Amino acid sequence: MKMKDDYFELSSSALTGLNIGFFGEINLSNALYFQTGLQYARKGTNFKLWSVRQKLNYLDFPLNLVFKYNITDDVKLCINAGPYLGLAVSGKSQGVFLDYGEEPIDIGTNPKTDWLKPLEFGLSIGAGAEYKSFALRFQYSNSLNNLSADNSEDFVMKNKVFSINASYRLNNNN
Repeated sequence: MKMKDDYFELSSSALTGLNIGFFGEINLSNALYFQTGLQYARKGTNFKLWSVRQKLNYLDFPLNLVFKYNITDDVKLCINAGPYLGLAVSGKSQGVFLDYGEEPIDIGTNPKTDWLKPLEFGLSIGAGAEYKSFALRFQYSNSLNNLSADNSEDFVMKNKVFSINASYRLNNNN
């Protein structure tokens, strides 16, 4: 996650988390597919400066174009890219400001009470492999919208996520 305002820019270290889901696809041509689905994604950050860890849970809805190269009948190499819509469903902060306890992150659009907007729009790109109906992909995703519920251009928060995604294809559209 990256945060910035008029006075500072703060980047953070990576946070590992689960990224799993399922997808369906439509064959557009010999090697080109349209894929969409639902993914659970753990996002968040570690701010070393403040000793704070934030864990955010999202449901992501990707809309990807996927190029597949057949290695065998069952194994395919894949390259994917496209937009996604993310829905923040929950989050927790933990750190020195909370005496190392956990506190829920308020999600909503009220700048007086909420910290994080519920909707995220972004772009992702990735590569990986499919074996029959199972896929394993390495992806990079980047928020396009400001996630801060503050609604000002003075304070900007965006997710920038490297992930390993495991997913299952629901339809058998080889």
